[in-house]
Amino acid sequence: QMKLKICLFFALLSLNFYKSQSLNYKLIEKINNTEYIYYDTVLIDGYGFKKLEKEKIIDDGVAYSFKYFSSSTISNRLQISILKDKTLTKPMIIINFGGNISIENFKTELLVNGYEFNGEKKLSNISFFVYEANNKIIAISKNANEYGVRQIMYIPKQ
Repeated sequence: QMKLKICLFFALLSLNFYKSQSLNYKLIEKINNTEYIYYDTVLIDGYGFKKLEKEKIIDDGVAYSFKYFSSSTISNRLQISILKDKTLTKPMIIINFGGNISIENFKTELLVNGYEFNGEKKLSNISFFVYEANNKIIAISKNANEYGVRQIMYIPKQ
């Protein structure tokens, strides 16, 4: 009886952990400050992500595309796409995240790290909350799509 209660307690605790997984702003900064040849080391070895597809690298790192994901279930998934072309000095980072991922701390971290909330903007019929810092924009989709997925875009200003 007591063992069952203890097991139930830990099961509920782990379930609560899954429901409260959160996205960390430091992850974006880490990607932003890493050379593309080290993305696997940082994201796979450091954060436990899996590679979604083979990267495309053009002109020795002038343009590239990498995709990683954290979980096979959509509600717990963080999917990261890192894209760069010749016009960008830093990569653009797109993070798709499931409904069990909390971003409340992420929004607070943006403000602490010098971002200003710039209101809500529409892009292709999708509403985004926009945060801006010196040479960076972070846009967070207001609503989830039909699969329960939301998006964060990190866009370096040129």
